[in-house]
Amino acid sequence: MNTFRTAVVVLNYKNHQTTAKNVDQLLQTVPDLMAVVVDNDSPNDSFNILSSHYAANHRVHVFETGHNGGYSFGNNFGVDR
Repeated sequence: MNTFRTAVVVLNYKNHQTTAKNVDQLLQTVPDLMAVVVDNDSPNDSFNILSSHYAANHRVHVFETGHNGGYSFGNNFGVDR
């Protein structure tokens, strides 16, 4: 059973490199962290790249919104997951 004491929503839009770098640093720093990465309908391949990057990591869950409703929408989408 996985027990996470800390959860974070990380919003991505067209910049999978910076998102992955930030999430990877958070995972190294916070041992009991669960990260929810939300791609806010990036027009590039960010969602697929992030999904592949974290496919084997049970501490990271990657979702896509389906449309870009803005910053608040993306974060609320992640919280609902």
